[in-house]
Amino acid sequence: MDIDVPHRLRPRGARLLNAAAATALALGGSAVADWSALAQGAEAKVSAATSAVATVPTGLLVFHTYVSYADGSGRLWVHDVGAQTTTDVSAGWVSGGLLRDPMNGVISPDGRYLLFMAISEGEWNVFAWHLDTADDPVNLTKNGDPGLGLTWGRNEDPKWSPDGSRVYWKHEGDIVTADVDIALDGTPSLSGRRNLTNTPWDRTANTGEDWMPYPAPDDSVVYYTTGVGVDADIWMVDTTTGTTTAVAATPGVQEYYPVLAEDGTLYYARWASTSTRDDEVWARSTTGVHAPAPFNLAGANSSDPWPVPGTTWVVFVATESDGFYHLYAGDSLTGNTVALATLGLDVPGTNILGPAYWSGT
Repeated sequence: MDIDVPHRLRPRGARLLNAAAATALALGGSAVADWSALAQGAEAKVSAATSAVATVPTGLLVFHTYVSYADGSGRLWVHDVGAQTTTDVSAGWVSGGLLRDPMNGVISPDGRYLLFMAISEGEWNVFAWHLDTADDPVNLTKNGDPGLGLTWGRNEDPKWSPDGSRVYWKHEGDIVTADVDIALDGTPSLSGRRNLTNTPWDRTANTGEDWMPYPAPDDSVVYYTTGVGVDADIWMVDTTTGTTTAVAATPGVQEYYPVLAEDGTLYYARWASTSTRDDEVWARSTTGVHAPAPFNLAGANSSDPWPVPGTTWVVFVATESDGFYHLYAGDSLTGNTVALATLGLDVPGTNILGPAYWSGT
């Protein structure tokens, strides 16, 4: 499917999760989820008994929903895997007018803060919320706050550095980074912003955009997407020298959404081929071999991969026969898939997007 709108995505329909399924967030549960016992797939690919990893670490799964991109319906959710509770953490922020359309959330390595993007004061900004508190999220980019040296514009696609000391995001079509400062009262802020890329971006034509960064474990390079649609490829930039290198740049094929697993495997989404424009999750091995992941659903669009630390599972989204996107987990070793609707993470007629898993490691 083509990506041809600003930020990162084609418009996708969505409605909110059933309010009855949203309960109070309970952090730190001790249970584990047996995903392999629920393993399934459109083709019943492999017996669940052959799965290399039977359980998933207790942790938090962040995702977002919306009806149409930036239409005001966006919500940000946190699912506690151990406690099996799901919470719309953004309900009060949206209803109170603080922000709208929160999405692309990621939890800090220490588990204290939820980083995300949302619209405030008429433009996209990056926010941080102190998890499990009544505090309002803090606008870290403040629509061009002179303290960061940013011009007014779009701030999107935030990610934490592996040690939580920095944030990477997209500002006006370039990948930028800044240091995270935490005040004595726990309020976060950013300082020392610098550009990692300087690609001329035509906002009207939506060309020349660098977006969706993901840092390497040692922060030596940051992977990112450059371009949109057929021109979208994955590159990496050296955080010291600024040297950029192509990572996945198949001519005539859209490639985007890079995310690294603990073992060094790079997962990303791309078209199946130049002629088949269905999205698939692909993986680049540590030896540089690119191949489709074994858990893609036939005849579906599969994208937004996020590896689960300490396991061979990857959380992703895929379309089903109803035309909507749903949450799945796929075993990268066996090809087993689990429809997370079986854990209550779905309602017919809705879409869920942008999963990000935090397991405390």
